Amino acid sequence: MSIWKWLLPVGVVGGIFAVTHMAHASTPAHAQLGSGKPMPDALKKSVDSALQSADPIVMRGLASKLHQLGYGPQADSLEQAALAIEQAISGTPPAARVGTTRTAQLPSPASERELAGRVALLYTGATAGSEGKEAQDTLRRFQTLESKRGFYQGNIDGLYGKKSALALALDHQIVPPDPLYWPKKDPGTAKREYVAKLRQLAARDPQRAEEWNRAASRIA
Repeated sequence: MSIWKWLLPVGVVGGIFAVTHMAHASTPAHAQLGSGKPMPDALKKSVDSALQSADPIVMRGLASKLHQLGYGPQADSLEQAALAIEQAISGTPPAARVGTTRTAQLPSPASERELAGRVALLYTGATAGSEGKEAQDTLRRFQTLESKRGFYQGNIDGLYGKKSALALALDHQIVPPDPLYWPKKDPGTAKREYVAKLRQLAARDPQRAEEWNRAASRIA
């Protein structure tokens, strides 16, 4: 049974995100995750095995090893999958959303969660100008849907900036890839606001505080 088929019935967004990362780990450009180097086959098999175990302890242990080896994005995805499995088992709701005016904190539809995971995949490791048509078209769909849900207030332009990244974080609890575009006017303020949001999420999500803070610290 494939990992993909195993995760979907569980409804684990973080798991879907992680599996998608690993399934594309050998492809070029934006899907080439980690610190710019391909993940060895033996390590990929270890990740597959950890995911198939559905054991958060096993998954977190391997995630720690991945961090040490320099595969931060994959490690973060594995940690998110572990947390999502724990929440699915215990019935614990996701961390409270931060910085949104929405009054109804309803789970996003499965189709939107899957789209969010796809956006996170496509933009992890990407650089400005190298995203490609697939990434931009997918992001436009995400921006449109998130605009309707009230988590995105910006142009439907297919440009992955602060607002798109925060939609991933606030609506889907995905530690977002670093924004590729910042406003030309006063980018420093935009970056400080973005970092502050991630720090707030870290404070409200102790189990993944390190991930949120690490994402915040990457922003110059």
